[in-house]
Amino acid sequence: MSRFQPGQSGNPKGRPPALKAEARAMFEALTPHAFAVLERILTDDNAKPAERLAAAQIVFERAYGKPPAGPVLTRDPEEDLFKAFDSMSEAELRIIAGVPATIL
Repeated sequence: MSRFQPGQSGNPKGRPPALKAEARAMFEALTPHAFAVLERILTDDNAKPAERLAAAQIVFERAYGKPPAGPVLTRDPEEDLFKAFDSMSEAELRIIAGVPATIL
C-alpha cells in the first residue's frame, strides 16, 4: 500500500527555501564561466557548426526569450498561404491533409 493517496503530493511543502537559495547562489557564481564557454565556442572558427549554432541559440534565447512554439497563423485574406488554400480543390486539400477521399 502506498504512503500517499492518489492526487496527494509526496512533498506538499515543496523544496526547502534554503536549498533553493543555496542552489541559486551556486549557479549564479558559475554564470561568468558559462558565458565564457559560450563566447569561446561562438568565436572558435574550428568549432563544429552545430556547436556554434547551439551556443548562439542559447545566447539569443537568454537575451530575447524563446520564440513561439509553433507558427502563428492569422486568417488574413491578403496572405498568400491562405489564398493558395482557398484556390485548391477539395481533392487537393485531402491529398495535403493525408486524408483518404472516403473519410471526408
